[in-house]
Amino acid sequence: MYQTSVAFGNLIQQDSRTFRAQLALGDNSITEGIMSIRLNGGSNSEDDFSIGSAVSQYVEITMAASDTLFEGHEFLLELGIVVNDTVEEYVPMGYFTAEKPDTDEEEISFTAYDRMMKMERACFLELPQVTNTIAVLNAVSTITGVTVVTTGLASISMDKPVGYTCREVLSCIAQMYGGFAVCNRSGQIEIRTYEDHNYTVGTGRYWDTFTHNDYAFTLQKITCYTGRDEDGKDVSITAGSGVRGISFSNPFMSQSVLNSIWADLGNFTYMPGSLKFLGDPRIDPWDILTVEDLNGNTYKVPAMKLSQDFDGGLCTEIEAVGKSEAEQSSGFQGPNTRQMDRYYAELVLLDHAVVNKLDADTADLRYASIERMEAVEASIQDLDVTKLTARVAIIENAYIARAEVNTLLADYASVAQLNAVNAQVTNISGELSTYKTQIAGQLTAFDADITSLKAKDAELETALIGTAKVTDLEAIRTRTQQLETDVAGINTLVNGNLTSDNIQSMVITGDKFTMENGFIKSAMIDSLAADKITGLDINTTKLTVHSNDGKSTWTDNTIQISDADRVRVQIGEDAFGDYNIYIWDPSGNLMWNATGATSAGLNDGIIKDVAVAADANISGNKLDIESVIREVNGATTTIKGTRIKLDEQNQTLDAAFTSLKTYAE
Repeated sequence: MYQTSVAFGNLIQQDSRTFRAQLALGDNSITEGIMSIRLNGGSNSEDDFSIGSAVSQYVEITMAASDTLFEGHEFLLELGIVVNDTVEEYVPMGYFTAEKPDTDEEEISFTAYDRMMKMERACFLELPQVTNTIAVLNAVSTITGVTVVTTGLASISMDKPVGYTCREVLSCIAQMYGGFAVCNRSGQIEIRTYEDHNYTVGTGRYWDTFTHNDYAFTLQKITCYTGRDEDGKDVSITAGSGVRGISFSNPFMSQSVLNSIWADLGNFTYMPGSLKFLGDPRIDPWDILTVEDLNGNTYKVPAMKLSQDFDGGLCTEIEAVGKSEAEQSSGFQGPNTRQMDRYYAELVLLDHAVVNKLDADTADLRYASIERMEAVEASIQDLDVTKLTARVAIIENAYIARAEVNTLLADYASVAQLNAVNAQVTNISGELSTYKTQIAGQLTAFDADITSLKAKDAELETALIGTAKVTDLEAIRTRTQQLETDVAGINTLVNGNLTSDNIQSMVITGDKFTMENGFIKSAMIDSLAADKITGLDINTTKLTVHSNDGKSTWTDNTIQISDADRVRVQIGEDAFGDYNIYIWDPSGNLMWNATGATSAGLNDGIIKDVAVAADANISGNKLDIESVIREVNGATTTIKGTRIKLDEQNQTLDAAFTSLKTYAE
């Protein structure tokens, strides 16, 4: 379990929490526009208890459309709790690399995987035939570029793996330590085993009920298939005895290593089940949680499958798998199956090839995904490039949608949009036609047919411009004999005489200005009177109203009203998806909730005679009888009287007795 500050641990236990996600991508930190995140991972990819898993965690993210490029880029995902509209502490969730996103005009969604995916490459090791686990793990780290943590691991002798991927080698070695391989929050590969940190999930923190098996799972036996003998029969080794066991294949396992695993895992017991509860980003795939049910029972549940759902709030789901004795089967893939798969891949057809180095005279590839390519000569018919860096470029025919270049020399170029620091162009008409040219440096041209022009210094003999967007236009800086334009957006225009039937300007200064028909699509307004606004339709997905001593925050269907220190009133949907009203006093004590007033809200004497129903029957054991008698007699607790009513016929007994030892008829 990830260790945070004590303050964070206290905040996470509250019922009403607001979380904020952060994507750290290079030098950018993205916190706005993130709509939802689902993180999926765990320590066991099977449907029964197993060791040696190498699960790759992945996240599914939906956010508002952005100019940020995510595809192929790695980012750090972090989650934090919002306190007074700020996050004091973020919890890192891991490093992920995004695949190609799905984008429309409003939203972008993509899936990103952690660094475990970099283990899917061939493991060619320059090691002796007999080596050890630490040497192999260090070599895997060198091949993949991903740090594999070996601190705390004892060195185990093994043969050099040949013909495996790095992920398969990692899985086999994780089995030899009786654990599993995961990518941690820092982007490092670790071999872990389950740990119990006494983290309890009470009945008040999860939804529905805790669904679990009838009986706990107890590991009674481990079987490992190590290969075949001379007769072609499978060879296996075992540790422990019983029905509830696991089976797997590992050609590097020995009996002594398996006995060591059994010493740690023998009779490992837990309850298979699933649970969905108030989210906690500190939980790791190797954590064992203590779950309470509605009957007061407690169960140990490992987070074998772990999901975190973020949408402003946070929900955590865990699942511990484990078959019963009746349904349990080996379900392993023996050495013979693996060997046949390898023969098929070598002799027939490659559906998925993972290689470190490929030397070929001729390669006909229909689709190729290449992280880095070095070529002496390349002939490409169609090239779609996100970013192109070239020292020398000689282009006969260029059709470019958008280009950012320092210097472009071309005999013929058809360009849709050109961004250049310095461009020297002799002719921009006829064969060389540009639909949109943005030049930050200097443009010198004799004849130009340009739709859009942005330049610091422009000397134009003749300019025919369809649309002009000019920040500063002065006659001294820009010399033109004739300017014809259909639409011109000008911030500042310095001129002696201005005549136009229709002027659209971003800045107009004058004593009096009248607009006959005006419309504003997007405006920056210095001040605006509220009585000038009609027909309001406010989106309250997130709305904050400030005052001198507090604020009112609307988030989706929840309203929170705060003073200068804390939330005092909450109305609407709570963390459980129900609709309630909560009221707190200045010290943070809950005074009112959905069940009515709490004990903290009943400080004054408010029960009066009018509040007691006419047919109320107050139990005698709730009365202080002696105090009642003292009120009747004055000071003593002896009932005094000269008339005692015996029955409904008004029979009375007018006498004083020292004692009475019989019944009156």
